[in-house]
Formats: sequence, structure tokens, C-alpha cells
Amino acid sequence: MIDQNRSYEQGSVERALTCANCGQKLHVLEVHVCSDCCAELMSDPNSSMYEEEDDGD
Repeated sequence: MIDQNRSYEQGSVERALTCANCGQKLHVLEVHVCSDCCAELMSDPNSSMYEEEDDGD
């Protein structure tokens, strides 16, 4: 019984130390997602906006 609990605990720790998005091992200062995934997921939506063209009304 103790071995099952210990293996479950080890698996939980391993899952907690991997990126939730890509599965890469996290750096000490990273939580939940790696810096690459964070940059992709939290990108500024306004940075890619273009000026709308007028219809000529």
C-alpha cells in the first residue's frame, strides 16, 4: 500500500514540474507553463492590429 501511495506522489510531483501546455520541464521560477508557452498564450492581441480601411462612404 505504501508503494502505491509513494508512486502516486512521485507522479504528482513530476506532473507539477512540467509545462501544462507542452510538457517541457519547468525552470525553478516557472509555474504551470514554460516561458515560451507563456509568451505565446499571453501575447498582446493589440500588437497585430491593423488600421481598418475606410469603405469610401
